[in-house]
Amino acid sequence: VNVTRRSLNALGAEWRNDLILGSRQGILSEFYQPLDSGGIWFVAPCLEYRSVLEDVYQDDDRIAEYDVQTIEGRLDFGIQLRRFAELRIGPAWGTGRATVDTGATNLPTFDEDYIGWQTGLIVDRLDRTVFAREGYYLQVDAVSAREDLGGDVDFDRLSGLFHVFHSYGDHTFSLGMQGGTVFGDELPVYAQFKLGGPAGFAGLVDGQFRGSYLGIASLGYAYRLLQLPSQLGKGVYAIARFDMGNVWEEEFDADDLRQGGAVGLGADLAFGPLYVAYGCADEGYDCFYFSLGTVF
Repeated sequence: VNVTRRSLNALGAEWRNDLILGSRQGILSEFYQPLDSGGIWFVAPCLEYRSVLEDVYQDDDRIAEYDVQTIEGRLDFGIQLRRFAELRIGPAWGTGRATVDTGATNLPTFDEDYIGWQTGLIVDRLDRTVFAREGYYLQVDAVSAREDLGGDVDFDRLSGLFHVFHSYGDHTFSLGMQGGTVFGDELPVYAQFKLGGPAGFAGLVDGQFRGSYLGIASLGYAYRLLQLPSQLGKGVYAIARFDMGNVWEEEFDADDLRQGGAVGLGADLAFGPLYVAYGCADEGYDCFYFSLGTVF
């Protein structure tokens, strides 16, 4: 559930509130305040709580389920770059806790405070949010947590995501790249990179493998099977994707790459996107994916 109050003052302030209920729970409240009449500069204080049940795997066996909870406050200062890009930087304070909810009892638990800085860049030139046919999307995030600022952990985390789409008639081709690295020590469990999931790596479930380094390259293809009436949505698509990459604990290793692929159907419906697919990866991993509705 999302409720956003707009135009709260003469400069066009907005107050956004999100509520998520289910196996993933969360509350977010952000006050977005432009600092000039053109809306170029802004400040955005934010408070967020997340609670997620994360599966822990040993090969293809689920051995435990972690309850990962984070509470974070941020004070972002940013700039709108034209009408399609945004750059933010600001301090962040938070607490990360991870406890074993079910399964193996000998796994470690975490309860750490972190204080540091976060920087984020988003460039969005896609023609639509889901089932894009033209354009590109770039997102870069950096987090630096420091003990000397009063936190319990020291780590520097950098991640990036890039996707580009181009269509010829009913055929759409895409290229995607994801990467992540830590400079120095390993990441705490709540900040680790995850491999798997319908948008993460085909053939693996969400978070099936974790590590402090991430690298994925993806090739995608979509064929528009049917143009829907405007009352029902936009279209129905046959979708295929091939992924290559992995996560690593200590360093990138090109000799340890995984491969995965998925085929399925997608529909851009009026009430949200529908996605059904089957994926398989090397070493015998496979799974089915189903999603309905918009993620925000």
